[in-house]
Amino acid sequence: MRAGELFVGLLLLWLAAEAAGQVHKWVDKDGRVHYGAHPPPDAKAKPVAVQRSHAANPASGVEVLESKIQYYPVYGNSPETLHASMMQNGPFNQIVQSRVYAEIEWRLRWKFSYQREPGKCRIDNLVVTLETTITMPQWMTADQAPTAMRSLWPRALAKIRIHEDGHKAIATEGANVLARRLQSLPAYEECDALNREIAREGNRIVAEYDLANRAFDRTEALKASPFKD
Repeated sequence: MRAGELFVGLLLLWLAAEAAGQVHKWVDKDGRVHYGAHPPPDAKAKPVAVQRSHAANPASGVEVLESKIQYYPVYGNSPETLHASMMQNGPFNQIVQSRVYAEIEWRLRWKFSYQREPGKCRIDNLVVTLETTITMPQWMTADQAPTAMRSLWPRALAKIRIHEDGHKAIATEGANVLARRLQSLPAYEECDALNREIAREGNRIVAEYDLANRAFDRTEALKASPFKD
């Protein structure tokens, strides 16, 4: 049994529009889907406009694990003080050089066995696994806040979590695409050549879905306080 692994950690909330530019989606002559800022001149590219309702279900050979949740503390008893606390204590986004309300990190792993025949090596029993960790705010002074304020907190959390789950749905789509692509690889003469192709496909797909997640932030980022409607 041989295994491949590729890790990518993305800070995926409130990315600036300038960070990615306009992202386009297109399909090449081999049927492969691409995302990028500069599609080929002859490509029938469309601007990406990811909607909040974006969803993806695990395909055959894909495992999507429950997200691990970790927390950072926030303090206050009003929307203004809680917002300020989140902006002070929230995870630091290296891309925009700013603290944000929440973030998600995602990791794609794949495991497979080889099927060997004379002069041939192909993938057998492939499993692609998506792991995610979401960092969320935890209100430490809720017992000191007015009832009306406590009623606002669940709605604010729901807004933040919906956004992060949108990123997870995009990552799930990426896992599905990777699984389908690897399952369709032909037999290679040498298993080392097969491994190199798997690594190329993994890097390409992760890079594309990095761009897709940036596009999602361009249209769906929480640019104002989550306490505002």
